[in-house]
Amino acid sequence: MKRINCIMMMLIVGGCCQSAGINNDEDTDTDTSSDTNTDTDTDTDEVAAAIIAIAAGDSFSVYLTEDGTVSAVGDNTYGQLGNGSTETITTPVQVLGPNGVGYLTDIIAIATGDFHSIALSDDGAVFAWGINNDGQIGNNSDGDNILTPVQTLGMDGVGYLTGIVAISAGAFHSIALSEDGGVLAWGLNIFGQIGDNTIWTDRFTPVQVVGVGGTGYLNGIISVSAGAYHSIALSEDGTVFAWGTDNDGQIGNNSAGDNVLTPTQVIGVDGVDHLNDIVEIGGGAGHSLAVTSDGKAYAWGKNDSGQIGNGTTISPVLTPTIVTIP
Repeated sequence: MKRINCIMMMLIVGGCCQSAGINNDEDTDTDTSSDTNTDTDTDTDEVAAAIIAIAAGDSFSVYLTEDGTVSAVGDNTYGQLGNGSTETITTPVQVLGPNGVGYLTDIIAIATGDFHSIALSDDGAVFAWGINNDGQIGNNSDGDNILTPVQTLGMDGVGYLTGIVAISAGAFHSIALSEDGGVLAWGLNIFGQIGDNTIWTDRFTPVQVVGVGGTGYLNGIISVSAGAYHSIALSEDGTVFAWGTDNDGQIGNNSAGDNVLTPTQVIGVDGVDHLNDIVEIGGGAGHSLAVTSDGKAYAWGKNDSGQIGNGTTISPVLTPTIVTIP
């Protein structure tokens, strides 16, 4: 099966998720050739590890460094900084390891919800911490805040989630892309954002997202993105699927109002055919974005602040609309 950026860095800013491949060609070593301080008797001038991915939750920030460790700063009411406390922190602290032992290591991607954080390790495992009121941590429980990373369980709570290549987080749910092109989700499901053809049934462990119309399972996916209360997936054939809340037309199915409980293919411009040739997707609080292989951007959904970029604030926008970039 074809793969694009099979291992992906997740850059989350303001709740929108975007994928980025690892740039192994970029030299991140610090050039010290012009450093005139040649004193080798002290080691106090340590060079900080380079940041390779960022994620922003609600009033907190998370950073992934090139050495595979994670740091966080800001509001910590629910333990979303992962340092074993609930005290607000104003300078970044390193996220602890599972059960508070050592530090979290070997991480290749991060994502944040409103008040929880998730991380993907280089062996395909997922770790999460922070608020767990809706099961978004994936440890088969809800209610208690999780102050240090715990490994997300497998489907039905059996073993641990493995074989994951990308992650994303909505406000209170989490999504993972499997190496076989399938999609898993867990957490809040009051709008059907989990995609298992149910609603008002929060999922405390990962479940597999079903296929279109609830038949089989979604497959052939190469990228995922979670909006606040909806989810988006990009297929290897360049088409896009969405599910969850559609109160502002963010599903892109030329309607608004009804929740969409299973993946629905996003239709094309002006409702003609289906959106295709897409290489990048992103989900906001109430709108969705996509970019084509030739660099065109499309947006649909909530537009009360002009976020669709079509020169108006008429909302909602029910089908993808091209965004004109200056």
